[in-house]
Amino acid sequence: MFRWKCGCFFITAIIWEPISGSSVCHDDPFYALMIIQILGRDYVVWDKGASIEFVSPGKGKVTADFRVTDEIIADIQSHTGNREKYLPKMTVDVRDETDRLVKRFTKPCISEKR
Repeated sequence: MFRWKCGCFFITAIIWEPISGSSVCHDDPFYALMIIQILGRDYVVWDKGASIEFVSPGKGKVTADFRVTDEIIADIQSHTGNREKYLPKMTVDVRDETDRLVKRFTKPCISEKR
């Protein structure tokens, strides 16, 4: 399992809530970068898009715990064995300092064996 724990302070608007663009930048690259690192040069990995479900206002420091398990990697490898594209959807919950759910971020990462 490969895991990345990310925490950052968001840029806040006048109403003291995170600006959506800052929020997306917080989560955007990590799953693709993690999968690239794990699968190596035999695979092409890129982002297809993202969806965000905002649940509550983010106040202060927020964290996201990105995980790519052995099962996820095995799933990608089994679906791309014939050099076909595969689109696993990776999801991470972003929580504030009180462990309250701020948002749920889902990112499809296209994987393809070279």
